[in-house]
Amino acid sequence: MDYTDHIDQIDAASRSFATVLEQADTRTAVPSCPGWTLRDLGEHVIDIHRWARSKVVAGPEKTSAVRDESDDLVDADADDLPARLLAGAAALVTTLRSTPPAAPCWTLYRPHVAATWARRQALETTIHVWDAARAVGRNATIPVDVAVDGVREVAEDLAPRQVALGRLEPLAVTIEFRLRRADAEETTVLIGGSPDRIDATLEISPEDALLLLWKRRGLDETDARCSGSASAVRDVLAAALVP
Repeated sequence: MDYTDHIDQIDAASRSFATVLEQADTRTAVPSCPGWTLRDLGEHVIDIHRWARSKVVAGPEKTSAVRDESDDLVDADADDLPARLLAGAAALVTTLRSTPPAAPCWTLYRPHVAATWARRQALETTIHVWDAARAVGRNATIPVDVAVDGVREVAEDLAPRQVALGRLEPLAVTIEFRLRRADAEETTVLIGGSPDRIDATLEISPEDALLLLWKRRGLDETDARCSGSASAVRDVLAAALVP
């Protein structure tokens, strides 16, 4: 996926989320986010979109929040959660579309450019659409390219960041994820300590892999085919790979 794809996904996923909020009781519990209701989840997405946008606007020199007139739209009517979510997403999308992908800014992981925020927010918003849809009993599917990108982000960016922050001990084992696609194309992603030693292999769909890594789905809820060390698989899936 490229910069434009990520921005388009933020827009599409935000619209899907707003639709769920418009049609559901926002007091509904979200099982995949324990302790949260749909309102809590919506407020989180509003806040995270505003936060990400502030980093793009501020550039590389500042890490504090930047406020402008678009924030007034997000705060306009506390009771109209779908409209506020759409306003915040639109502000983020507009800012990203008008910002070169290589524009420097503070980010959670490298590269420290606007494109990283487009990717991060595309993936985060997509996961939370899945959370919201499942909370109201709807089937939620994650586009294949988005899911593959998300698995790579966990393996190459988020899990190493967790280690660097001291939230996760370096993994002693390595799992090979073979991401199966309907067009028979396969993508391989490694998660763990060393690419020189594969302790186990999971053949699995991209969506199932992403939901496994984000603790949204258990291994027994997928169609994964496992080979190698079962304990290695358990260790990796139990680890705090994501924030």
